[in-house]
Amino acid sequence: MRAAWNTQGVPADYLKAGDMIYRDRPARIITVLGSCIAVTMFDEQRETGAICHALMPECQEPSGCRTDCQDPFRYVDCAVSLMAAKILRSKTPPARIQVKVFGGADMFGGDNPPTRYATVGSLNAASALRRIGELGMRVSAKDVGGYHGRKIYFYPHTGEVWLKRLGKS
Repeated sequence: MRAAWNTQGVPADYLKAGDMIYRDRPARIITVLGSCIAVTMFDEQRETGAICHALMPECQEPSGCRTDCQDPFRYVDCAVSLMAAKILRSKTPPARIQVKVFGGADMFGGDNPPTRYATVGSLNAASALRRIGELGMRVSAKDVGGYHGRKIYFYPHTGEVWLKRLGKS
């Protein structure tokens, strides 16, 4: 397995909000998060991985998100479900998929008194963790909440994630 820190010759892709990238070859995927959530999934046996960048906790469509939906990766619950369906096509048991969760910051709450209402970031994190559990997957690492953004570097061929915490908004 190639080490992620040796990025020479590894193509870099930028993951936009409301999108997902799946790779079955070496790559470096970069995204920046505030209240949004990024979930990574890695199948060690096949050396394949996927990452999504979702903006809102739950889809409001009565029928739920589907692959023919205009924004299937905009909502955390749909993004996690659709990404899991893609990575589980290999018939790897859900419990063997390495899942990591990042983001969900309260970007505007650091100097303000605590609010009694849940923030978009905390709702996003809760939605991701709930849906991952419903799918029979376990989270192997997470860095959620707080008041700072995050820059994520994901290597889908190794499952490694490098995280850089960003300055206060």
